[in-house]
Amino acid sequence: MNVAGSQAGINYELFNGGTSLSSVIAGTGGAINLVTSALAGNTTITVRATNPVTSCSVLLTGTSIVTVNPIPATPTINPVGPVVVCEGTAAIALTSSAGAGNQWYKNGSLIVGATLPTLNITTAPGNSGSIR
Repeated sequence: MNVAGSQAGINYELFNGGTSLSSVIAGTGGAINLVTSALAGNTTITVRATNPVTSCSVLLTGTSIVTVNPIPATPTINPVGPVVVCEGTAAIALTSSAGAGNQWYKNGSLIVGATLPTLNITTAPGNSGSIR
C-alpha cells in the first residue's frame, strides 16, 4: 500500500482491525510503500499514523479491501511419465486431475489453446518432449 504524502517524523503501519500487518515505516515527507505480511483471508486494510514522540495516533481515511483467493492444488497428470511409444501407435492421452484451470506446456513452452483436462499427443516422428 502506498502513502503518497507521508510526513517526516511520523511512523506508518498497516492494520486489519487491531492486528498489525506490516513493519513500522518512518515517513519521509514523500511517498512511502507499506508491505503486508502474507494474508490468509479477506482483509480490510487501514493505515495508522503515529507520532513516536507523543504516541498519538490516527487511522488515515480510506481503506483497501483485499480478497485472497486460495492457491489451487497442484494437479496430477496420468499416465505418469516417462511414456515411451513406437511411431505409428495410437495417440497418447494425458489427463490432468484438475477439471478446470489447465494449461499444457511442451518443453517449457505454452501449447496455445491446450486448456482442457485431457491432451491428446500424436505419435508422429519428432513429436517427443517434456509435457506438463
